[in-house]
Amino acid sequence: GTFWNSDADHGELILLACVNLTYYHVMPLLVSLTEWRASMTEEAEALMHSSVHVNKMLKTAIIMGFITLIAVAQYAVLNICVTGFSEVKFALAIVSETAFMTFPFIYVGLFTKMESSMAHLVGSMPIVFTIFFSTTYSPGAGVPVIKDLRYLFSRFYFWCMIPSIQDSMEGCPNNPYNTILVFVSSMFFLFIFLAVMGIRMLKKKQIRHDLDLIRSNLKDSTYKDLQIEMYGPKVLRRLSRSTKRHEESVLASMGAFDVDDSDDDSTDIETGMLTERTVPLTTRNSLSVSFHPTNNDTAKK
Repeated sequence: GTFWNSDADHGELILLACVNLTYYHVMPLLVSLTEWRASMTEEAEALMHSSVHVNKMLKTAIIMGFITLIAVAQYAVLNICVTGFSEVKFALAIVSETAFMTFPFIYVGLFTKMESSMAHLVGSMPIVFTIFFSTTYSPGAGVPVIKDLRYLFSRFYFWCMIPSIQDSMEGCPNNPYNTILVFVSSMFFLFIFLAVMGIRMLKKKQIRHDLDLIRSNLKDSTYKDLQIEMYGPKVLRRLSRSTKRHEESVLASMGAFDVDDSDDDSTDIETGMLTERTVPLTTRNSLSVSFHPTNNDTAKK
């Protein structure tokens, strides 16, 4: 009611109010994504099923659809309160701007292993960077090099579409390209997220490949017999389990991004084979002290 019959010359202020209301209304849902992901993963492990990724994709589709509906409602309310924003390009710009600010929470909340505080920090970066670098809060201001970053933000192109403020914006592209650039720039953080996650996955696959190569090179009868003679079958089986946990911790330390580790077998469970590269250094040192024959034992023999 307080925005009813607003002046069209202040349309950008009404837009800011609508965007902020949308952002803070969906914030509780976005912040709770990390807790939902943790509980759903624990449930999947307890029930021995592999529908974790399917559940994440379904959750993503539901939340994105819900945010899109809120953006459409925001477009309708905006046109009720102020005139001059009835074109379809403004509807697309509002949806793109809402996605730019909220979708990063979905990326880090569902598809990484970040804790709630870290996911909240990373997910809030788009709106923080928008305030500092988009120049929409101070059109035409800024250091010459730093203010060139405004071309990465969807709100800059959005503001170039608003008649009451587009003349104040510096370096606006031609009108036919604004709508396209609003949509493309709204996916900027998605491109960064996919690139980082892809690098992490490739790095983990390379580690698994190196471990498999080491095991295949040392998987012969001579090496197996030597390990059994040195450690004994019982100790070898126990060390196999500890080595598997060690390798899992090494892969987990690669980063917070959620990469499927279901095909990672750190040891040969049936044969109990261990490799020198995969056994922790402290474990190898303790084995050399505990199981190598001492001088007294050799003298007795």
